[in-house]
Amino acid sequence: MSELDKRLQMVYEKIKSKEIISKKGLGNEIPYYIFDYDPHDELKIRDFVKLIMKNFSYIGSEINPVEIDLYEVFLEILKEKNIFDVIEEYEKNMGKDKMFRALESVSKPENFINIITKQVEGHNLILITGVGKVWPFMRAHIILNNLKNHIDKTATILFFPGTFSGTSVKLFSIFEDKNYYRGFKIS
Repeated sequence: MSELDKRLQMVYEKIKSKEIISKKGLGNEIPYYIFDYDPHDELKIRDFVKLIMKNFSYIGSEINPVEIDLYEVFLEILKEKNIFDVIEEYEKNMGKDKMFRALESVSKPENFINIITKQVEGHNLILITGVGKVWPFMRAHIILNNLKNHIDKTATILFFPGTFSGTSVKLFSIFEDKNYYRGFKIS
């Protein structure tokens, strides 16, 4: 069994035992956990999240997970703002730089948080994925920092493609982010 498989098994057991949703050992801290991984293992992480969703998303389960793929949230924002269908044409006519700025203008934390808070209603475990897919338009620390003002009691696991030191992250193990991460390394 690989080191990643051992770590994923540990997370699975913590979910299964309800340790994560009961916020065991956290005191009054916000129940945010970060699972960092080698970006090359992205497909394995996606399979793991599917497994969690399959094994715990049934009527009567005490664990009610929801996956929040930040890229899917971003696409929903673009559709809400009526930008999605014109991106390709806009890039052809205005160039990549202007298109990038247009996408940045709708990448506001409140747009993400509004959609996320609707999607997590009624769930007691949030699995955040798609961090690498939505970069550089949105960053994980911005999501977590803004989410705490709306959802501070629901257990949340952020799957991060890179490294997490316990206080800061390096996306893809390359781009260092000096922002403080209020979360616990899950394994």
